[in-house]
Amino acid sequence: MFPRRGGQRWQRAADMIQRSQRLSDLYLPIAQEVKAVQEILESELAHDDPIVGDLTRHVQKYHGKMLRPALVLLFGKAVGVTNRRHLAIGAVVEMVLS
Repeated sequence: MFPRRGGQRWQRAADMIQRSQRLSDLYLPIAQEVKAVQEILESELAHDDPIVGDLTRHVQKYHGKMLRPALVLLFGKAVGVTNRRHLAIGAVVEMVLS
């Protein structure tokens, strides 16, 4: 059941939203790596055949928030440092699950 407006549950929900981080804040520590993953995706999905090229450009438009690659990169940062493998895995995860 959704909390009713003006009630105590509603106020708690509003407080939680105010305290929560924005999604964009999660990307700050990995901004360069996310950009590198996007570049990998663009280069891997590029194709000389016009029909295949049109299809891959269409797919690239709808890649979403890049949340799965971001999680791969954040886990990499959490256990040390990210490297080329993290970037490749992030790109693969985005390609497979998009």
